[in-house]
Amino acid sequence: RNTKFKRYNNLYLCFAQVSKAAAELMAYCESHAKEDPLVTPVPSSENPFREKKIFCTIL
Repeated sequence: RNTKFKRYNNLYLCFAQVSKAAAELMAYCESHAKEDPLVTPVPSSENPFREKKIFCTIL
């Protein structure tokens, strides 16, 4: 891995190529997509935040 480090105010920052960083980010997102509830929705029977239906009757 060809990364460069630069000291800045007593911090060491790592610089990487944008194309490599973007490719790694895309690979990470694609490998974790099935675990993400925003990409693959949770079934309503397992969703603890679903709206509960309230039935009201007036007697």
